[in-house]
Amino acid sequence: MFNYNERTKIDKSFKLSDVLKIVNANKEIKNDARVISDIKLSLILSSSSTNLETSKNVKEIYIITIDLKEKRIPNVFLDLFDKQIMFQTLFKICYNNSVVYRASFKEFNEDETMKILKTFQTDWQDELKQEFPPTSKLENVYKTIISNITSCGFKQDEEFKDYVLRLDQIKKQKSEIDKLTRMMLAEKQPNIKMEMNDRIKFLRKELQALKYE
Repeated sequence: MFNYNERTKIDKSFKLSDVLKIVNANKEIKNDARVISDIKLSLILSSSSTNLETSKNVKEIYIITIDLKEKRIPNVFLDLFDKQIMFQTLFKICYNNSVVYRASFKEFNEDETMKILKTFQTDWQDELKQEFPPTSKLENVYKTIISNITSCGFKQDEEFKDYVLRLDQIKKQKSEIDKLTRMMLAEKQPNIKMEMNDRIKFLRKELQALKYE
């Protein structure tokens, strides 16, 4: 996703059978993972490899590359695998020249337990290449990764939980606008149509505020 420095590169491949043992995969998981041809820990972003400040929830970022035999995302396997990794993780899922990026927000507690708040995933696309974000914090790098996947930026110092809630609000707002637009197009009475149009304009302003404030 970014142009990483050499110190972050690992390029360590794992046997799928070993990974399935680690996650204690059942028959359903094993069948879902059959589409995978290779799993590789490509990069680790840490304070030592990037000289960036860590935080409670972002101590390291793992970049894991998964090559597929066919164009099907093994989401059931990935859900289970991601739960075993106690760091923020970006999965780069590859089939031929197409890529899907997938990442979760993981929240870490004082008792060293971890909770996945939300998982985000792109559609199939070309590989994304951009300059490493100018920042002093590793957490901001991960926020940029998530922003690239969701196409929605973070507010200043926005917490993971608040970002997830805001994305849910944006989704609901878009759904309400689409619903009202369909109703307005089907409405025959001009006065009711105008009222709906005013409501849609108001909701669109609110949507812009949710996206960019």
